[in-house]
Amino acid sequence: MIYIFNFIIICFRLLPDKIIIIISKIIYFCLCFLIRYRSKTIEENIKNSFPELDKRSRYKLKKDYYKVISNYVTESMSFFAKGKNHIGRKLILDEQDTIDTFSKSSGPTILLSAHFGNWEVITSTLPTYFDIPVFGIYKPLNNKTIDKLVKEKRSQLRLQLIPMNDALRYIKKYQNTASLFVFISDQGPANMNNVVEVNFLNQRTPCLSGYQKIIQRFNLPAYYLKTVIEETSYHCTFQKLSSNAVVQEYMSLLEKDILRQPPYWLWSHKRWKRAHLLP
Repeated sequence: MIYIFNFIIICFRLLPDKIIIIISKIIYFCLCFLIRYRSKTIEENIKNSFPELDKRSRYKLKKDYYKVISNYVTESMSFFAKGKNHIGRKLILDEQDTIDTFSKSSGPTILLSAHFGNWEVITSTLPTYFDIPVFGIYKPLNNKTIDKLVKEKRSQLRLQLIPMNDALRYIKKYQNTASLFVFISDQGPANMNNVVEVNFLNQRTPCLSGYQKIIQRFNLPAYYLKTVIEETSYHCTFQKLSSNAVVQEYMSLLEKDILRQPPYWLWSHKRWKRAHLLP
């Protein structure tokens, strides 16, 4: 498997941009019409999230999502192969005052992101804007060899990846050091212990709450990474989270982003898989 992955990376390094665009279209055709990748999950998520849409509108959104995810695949592989010179949208982050605030902080800052826009490109490129350590909290892959390789590629622009189980230990370690910890926190919880219930996209939604406990325990500043998808870029800005109910505020801001540009969220994720277990 690792040889296949490396071979694909080499191909994307050598292929001209026009061929990569064609590959994206081929992936779209396969996902949408041949494999029908997680078709039922996507349809159910869209239907429950947008009950006002008719069948035709839901189908259009589904097709648009397949196009987006196909672009993510080629964009991410190109990024792994070429770094910042990859084909596709680039990260734009032009809030220098806020970036300086992070750098002058006496301790960690928490940044909450989501599976909205190409999270691989966005998160991995963030460190290029900072002169402080930037940590990405992630869930390691089951295949340790592939996990090591992907971690290597994600870290090529100085992003330091930390397994989610080690997040608290690292935050304690950097308690008195200016640093940035990035959490992608919109996924469904693996279990229902200590979840926070939120009304999200018209549905009762169990949410992870570990980051909220960390923020409150250490009294850390927290921000949401707002993302606007433009023709050639992922234009990101920081929104300070001021509420004690961090989870609710974060999910509310994410919902606004999704409603503004629906195709760019991860609709194929089984986000509400355990919602029926809520009391």
